Amino acid sequence: MNNRFVRVWEPSQPEAIERRPSVSHENLRIFDKSCWDISQSATNKILTGNKALDTHFGGGISLGHLVELIGNSGTGKTQMCLQLCLNVQIPKAAGGLEGSALFIDTRQDFHPDRLMDLALKLERQYAHRVPEFKAHKMLRKIHYVRCPKLDQLMATVLICHRHLVDHPDIKLIVIDSLAFTLRMLEDGAHRYELLLELHESMRRLQRQHELA
Repeated sequence: MNNRFVRVWEPSQPEAIERRPSVSHENLRIFDKSCWDISQSATNKILTGNKALDTHFGGGISLGHLVELIGNSGTGKTQMCLQLCLNVQIPKAAGGLEGSALFIDTRQDFHPDRLMDLALKLERQYAHRVPEFKAHKMLRKIHYVRCPKLDQLMATVLICHRHLVDHPDIKLIVIDSLAFTLRMLEDGAHRYELLLELHESMRRLQRQHELA
């Protein structure tokens, strides 16, 4: 199998030059939520597929939350990220969000075959309840961008708002892996500064677009 099922988003060169968004009313969006909006975001959750984790998160990962997976190499962090990219697509008829996902790959070891195996398993799980929920359709709803360098990752996150506006069904952004990218920096203070900047940018996206 090849990458033909996975959507690839490649930010253009002029966009990649952008570093910091200007502070404006559009960026602040102070008065754009009601109490109803907040209550709805708390009840919209992405199932992890693991009963213990779903219980820990109160039924799944809520939209508007920033979650970091921590563990040694080979403990299943990437597997969980891929599973979440599929689970966010579970149809509303089956209690899901029926959304899509954006997968940002910093390690350049993304394998569509591995993702297809998980999608086929999920397809079989929902075959009787939602027969039109097919594996190849799931992969088409995962947007993919490769960011092997830290400056590419920073630029991608900063301009991500435009892509989310064009694709409002995206309810999950995955970065695999943030630690892998940051460890390339020897300057600890600079690493911490960039981590805070990324965190701020991700939180802004979550508030504006109601995603995890």
